[in-house]
Amino acid sequence: MTDDPKPPVPIRSSLPLPAELADITVADVGKGVSTKAEDAIVPLVTVLQSNSPQCDRRGPEYLANAEAGKFWVRGNVEPVRDELVVIPCAMARAWMEWLPDRQGYVARHEEEPEDIAIKPGEGNSRRPVLVRRSGNVVQDTRELYLLVDDQPYMLPCASTFHQFAREWQSWFRQFVHPQTRKPLPSFARRYKLVTVPKTNAMGKWFMPKFIDLGWVDKAEYANARAFNEFVEQGRQRIAPPDRSDDAA
Repeated sequence: MTDDPKPPVPIRSSLPLPAELADITVADVGKGVSTKAEDAIVPLVTVLQSNSPQCDRRGPEYLANAEAGKFWVRGNVEPVRDELVVIPCAMARAWMEWLPDRQGYVARHEEEPEDIAIKPGEGNSRRPVLVRRSGNVVQDTRELYLLVDDQPYMLPCASTFHQFAREWQSWFRQFVHPQTRKPLPSFARRYKLVTVPKTNAMGKWFMPKFIDLGWVDKAEYANARAFNEFVEQGRQRIAPPDRSDDAA
């Protein structure tokens, strides 16, 4: 998987600054804005699906231009994207706990809860689910930590998205250091993410797909390495997820 397109200019630089502010703000850049990772919540980037409320034009959660198969970059000034240029920085495993019948998020567990059991899917879903004694549903998730527009985000990969996460990890392992012959860090290269339609007996959905864009530069590497260390230390705080974008 290779491609040549240049990464887009970060969205932040495309915001026009009123002329009357251009001169008076130049001496105050950065004031009041913390660049420390511990002072921010890591927002989510997800793939919109046909059942996502953000795609319902008549619903209260509708987002302009939202369609199944697009990315939802939460909290970004351009939240709906056809594609993303990212630097993958880290991956973590977590078990997300939900109230029954999609009633809401409960907690994130770094270890699999001991009281879960496998329950057959009900209704239109044939997928087996993990259920705690309380009745709460647990979702095994691979969390992919990315830089988007030089800012940290997390792409949750559950259900069929595990396949995408595994394929990307397999791709990373092919790039080895010429001296040690050990795998280079995932953040040594940047990627473009797009989506592709998938279908099976349980329905239709969109899956992420990566396209390799080549090596990062030194500044990008340093930024990505700092985010990697932050995640590896377990210091990240993640924005509460929702299950509206579940894939099959």
